Amino acid sequence: MAVIAAHIAGEPLPCGGSFDQWLAHGDNRELYESVLQLQKGEVALLPDILIDVDGGWEAVSQRIEQNRQRRIKKIRLAIVALATSVAILLGVALLMPSSVTQSDAVMLTEERGGGEPVTVTLDDGSIVAVNRNSGLFYPEKFAGSTRSVKLSGEGFFDVAKDSLRPFVIDFDRFRVVVKGTSFNILQKDGRVELSVLSGSVELADTKGVIPKVVVNAGQSSVFDEATRSFVLRNFINPNALAWKTRRIVFNNTPFSDVCATLESVYGFDIEIDTTAGADDLTLTASFSHDDFEYVTKVISLTLDISFNRSDEGKYFVTLLK
Repeated sequence: MAVIAAHIAGEPLPCGGSFDQWLAHGDNRELYESVLQLQKGEVALLPDILIDVDGGWEAVSQRIEQNRQRRIKKIRLAIVALATSVAILLGVALLMPSSVTQSDAVMLTEERGGGEPVTVTLDDGSIVAVNRNSGLFYPEKFAGSTRSVKLSGEGFFDVAKDSLRPFVIDFDRFRVVVKGTSFNILQKDGRVELSVLSGSVELADTKGVIPKVVVNAGQSSVFDEATRSFVLRNFINPNALAWKTRRIVFNNTPFSDVCATLESVYGFDIEIDTTAGADDLTLTASFSHDDFEYVTKVISLTLDISFNRSDEGKYFVTLLK
């Protein structure tokens, strides 16, 4: 700053040599141009420097003539404003967290109809498999008295036991609370289905309107939109984990349930032509690790129907007869 002040005052430079030589070194030219912009009332930030305002101003005041005080005042105000801006930016940078917190999240997603389910191990050792078109939001490290995550879509949880810190999953308007168990959660288009393989799970409405239900191993619970209640069932849908195991079993299964399973396993949207009666069909068949094209071809030949794909990637099902 002393060099710039001397140059503005028309006096010899304290470092010796010419001003042009000084400009040629490092970031001096950018620094000088920034001060000129500030003199004109423009706002600019100097590149990665720490400014000694008092020292710079002392050098300016010692060199600039009395009849230039108005111009000097303008330069000083500009330098002080500049230093304040840099200090604020440095302070913000120092206060920014270096890692995510409990409220921050990492999200796993897959594009519709593509990719494969993703498996992640959480900080407590719990393992979560996340289906296509789904998202799991979780902290890098669990903190506090609970282990809280958020789910959108479908996921299978194998929760590590911790009697002191319940595992909490929020999804849509619902919440699951467990301490150590394995279960599957499906939510799509207003449909919610919980299937428990081991332990017990508490399923509740976060708004407190719907009475909570406890679902034990070998049971499942479905949210009934019509009655606004959880329906407890003493069995698990055989295809609840088909998206994870790639094994599908249909036994006189209504066609609407067949399509729901195919959507879960393969990630495509399927719409049934109800006007032609396709939704009245049932299917008995089984598949293991087969691709979508093969499965739909077998179903089409069995039920005499057609799967037609739109440009957007959605499938429409119609009867051929």
